[in-house]
Amino acid sequence: MKVTEHLAKATHPLISFEITPPKRGGGRHGILGKVEKLAKYRPPFIHVTSRAAERDEDGRSIKRKRPGTLGLCTTIKERYGIDAVCHVLCRGFYKHETEDLLVDLDYGELHNVLAIRGDAKDGRVISDGSSVNDYASNLVKQIRDMNEGVYLGDEKLEPTDFCIGVAGYPEKHSEALSLIADMENLKLKVDSGANYIITQMCYNNETLYRFLDDCQKRGINVPIIPGLKVLTLKDHLISLREVFKIRIPNRLEQRVINAEAGDVEKIGIDWTTEQAQQLISQGFPGIHLFISESAKISCSTSVVDNLNLNSNL
Repeated sequence: MKVTEHLAKATHPLISFEITPPKRGGGRHGILGKVEKLAKYRPPFIHVTSRAAERDEDGRSIKRKRPGTLGLCTTIKERYGIDAVCHVLCRGFYKHETEDLLVDLDYGELHNVLAIRGDAKDGRVISDGSSVNDYASNLVKQIRDMNEGVYLGDEKLEPTDFCIGVAGYPEKHSEALSLIADMENLKLKVDSGANYIITQMCYNNETLYRFLDDCQKRGINVPIIPGLKVLTLKDHLISLREVFKIRIPNRLEQRVINAEAGDVEKIGIDWTTEQAQQLISQGFPGIHLFISESAKISCSTSVVDNLNLNSNL
């Protein structure tokens, strides 16, 4: 089913996960072991991230793209019977490459995608602006056009049937000029054809409530799923801020700073559990848990165990 269909038919709040394929040359057994553990929790869908080729710090050298997203999505669907959401990027890809990927996804009956711009360091430098999607809203439009049977070159072909997710940034995207400008960009993505929103990870529910209120005031009426990540290391107090440009509430930061190293995981699990419980009680349709490549699956599944949303688990 599509993500929106899962949300519409749900009898209780849904818990989904996001995973990252292994680096180039990495074995698939480790990532499939993670999927195996997550599958026991019967998530309605699992997001699979994607990475373009990556520029080194000198801006000249290029590391080849990280493969595996399409194959992992296919395995999740066919082996585990779980819907997979494939991340599709703007940066580093020509429009015709994006179209080729979307055609392959359509052939594989993988009808859920997340349209995102991608990291600033990702991708080849493509000078011909007409050949790329500069922003996620442009990518959403390309996918919507294919859903209407319009392909590149105004070619009329068989329509695709994608459910399109986009990212929302409760604390503002790092490249946005202001929070207001960022909300206007989100509205443009929805008006271009996005069907639902998953937020960037956030550790402050008041920020998420304000974000939901701002969306409603701007006529953004698609489902919004909060994204959460369990903080498991003291180093996360620095790295999460630097990489994702997010805030860590002072109350959480002080708990982590004052804790023994072995107690940080429990603090993070308890914090995320409390966040999720409050968000669900306020009417959010579910929770999306980010699982980084090096993260322990048990930290995220412990949150699900604590919530106990499905008595059949």
